Amino acid sequence: MLRSLLLILLLLPLSARADEAVDLLIDHQLLTAELQIARSGKLYILFDLRENLILFKAGGVDLRRLPLQKKKLYGPPPEARTRTLLRRETSSPPRREAVRIPDRATGNEEPKEEKNADDTLHALERGDMPGNYRLILDDGTRIDIRSAGTGFAAAVARLGETTAGAGRAVKKLFIDPSSELQLTLSLDDARQLYWSFAEEVPCLIRPPSTP
Repeated sequence: MLRSLLLILLLLPLSARADEAVDLLIDHQLLTAELQIARSGKLYILFDLRENLILFKAGGVDLRRLPLQKKKLYGPPPEARTRTLLRRETSSPPRREAVRIPDRATGNEEPKEEKNADDTLHALERGDMPGNYRLILDDGTRIDIRSAGTGFAAAVARLGETTAGAGRAVKKLFIDPSSELQLTLSLDDARQLYWSFAEEVPCLIRPPSTP
């Protein structure tokens, strides 16, 4: 028994160093990918699951930080490479303000409310953005954004997420191997992300530390 314990103690540092080496390799790959984006001068998003942050960046400089309140990863860790946003999905999309169009025959103005095109937000403010939505990346990675809430409705929603999580984990294991993230932010931060993260904007995902 003593020999077994000594062997475990000797192997633990080696295992720790191996995990650190994997994390360093991932960081090196991410920095290489980020360098290419930074040179373009474009806005990009870094989902840093290791530091529990979402970073808005340009030219390698942090423009804004959104703290994650909770995170869950289903499926394999995302690869360290550049992705772009393909589309945003939500049950409550933002809408433009009602536009009054005069009827030439009667002279009356008929209000019309149109769905907002995601790349045209001139008539909207951040507060008009949804707090719960899904981001679909160009490689099939899905990011579910949830806004933190309180009260009975929020508790029921959290219970539903826990139940659904077990089924999602089984699906990722046997059916759909793509990565899926579930991230919880404050309502204001969730709206900020939706408002700023437009289609075709590049992003990077830094996975959690190697267990």
